[in-house]
Amino acid sequence: MQLKICVVEDNIIVADLLCSMLLKYGYAVTEPALSYHMALQIIESEKPDVLLLDIDLAGEKDGIDLAWKIKDEYRLPFAFIAAQNDDGTFNKAQQTHPFGYFLEPVNQQLLVEAIEDGYQHFQSDSSVG
Repeated sequence: MQLKICVVEDNIIVADLLCSMLLKYGYAVTEPALSYHMALQIIESEKPDVLLLDIDLAGEKDGIDLAWKIKDEYRLPFAFIAAQNDDGTFNKAQQTHPFGYFLEPVNQQLLVEAIEDGYQHFQSDSSVG
């Protein structure tokens, strides 16, 4: 099964680079979501399997706000991609239980491995409960 991934990133250049990399590794990708609200629209319309979230989205709601919404309402696996590496942000993000937290620039091989492992782990947990 080919996983469909939604990249939520407000920098279109970074979003396009991530989507191109994911396509190279054989994933299907949605249109990049450039905001919290656009991400919700894409989740509803395109039903991605996995989301990669920019932790510092522009606007009143950031990637952590989106993670809580995804966790509570959509029950989809997600990982964070962040430019910052401070303990406060990391600890706040970890409370949402992402399958990964990646610093930019992202190591492609580690990201792909985490997507595969995170999705499998999510599927296992979903089938138990």
